[in-house]
Amino acid sequence: MNHVQTQASPPCPPVITPLNPPAATPRPPWGFWGTTGLGVTLVSVNILTQSLITAGCLFLQLARQHAKSPPKLMELAMDGDLVAIGIILGFPVTILFTIWFIKLRQGPAPADYLGLRWPSWRPLLLWGLGWAAVLIASERLTLLLDRPSVPEVMLDIYRSAQFKPLLWLGIVLFGPVAEEVIFRGFLFRGWQQSCLGSWGTILLTSLLWASIHLQYDAYGIATIFAYDIFLGWVRLHTGSMLLCIGLHSALNLIATIQVELDLATA
Repeated sequence: MNHVQTQASPPCPPVITPLNPPAATPRPPWGFWGTTGLGVTLVSVNILTQSLITAGCLFLQLARQHAKSPPKLMELAMDGDLVAIGIILGFPVTILFTIWFIKLRQGPAPADYLGLRWPSWRPLLLWGLGWAAVLIASERLTLLLDRPSVPEVMLDIYRSAQFKPLLWLGIVLFGPVAEEVIFRGFLFRGWQQSCLGSWGTILLTSLLWASIHLQYDAYGIATIFAYDIFLGWVRLHTGSMLLCIGLHSALNLIATIQVELDLATA
């Protein structure tokens, strides 16, 4: 009887599963239309949140005072305490929505997306001096045109504030941070890499930022537009939104000091 010897098949190599699979490549920032739609949503959320908080504070005030007739809408808009509360309490809502929109894209980390970095000391000093020159030139032009250094609307807001430190905190800190996160952060990053390019982004963010300051007259809005052009230039050349926040806060601090000096000498 013949025995046929069969050759055994070689064993299959073990399947090795990597412990740390390679991470997916981050997607680029939102494109033009995605950035536009979500950016408009952020602006709307910021304004709506402040409006709802103001309305809630008004309701509590009326309920406590048993007022029969509510104040006019313009009086609410000029109430310094309500303005401060709206800015401060609306701030975390704006920040949370911004971070959520960035994470939905699954692109760069929020810190990189928004430009949360400081430049080195030399550009920090140079841009700070440039900002000081812009503010001095603006003040000189205002005086040359015989315009008031402080708009009347700002004086009305400060006059009505019962607790000034709260208003200062909102205008000097929370307001600038929220606006820069939207304009020089989220919108700038998405639009800059779209068909707009860098200078188109600076122009469009400046127009949009100026358009939300309709409480000022035409000269005031034009001045804000010019300030925003400079801040966009800073964001372009330094990549730092934090520097823009610092310059914006410095501007509001100087304006606050001017208001207090005007009220003290009135």
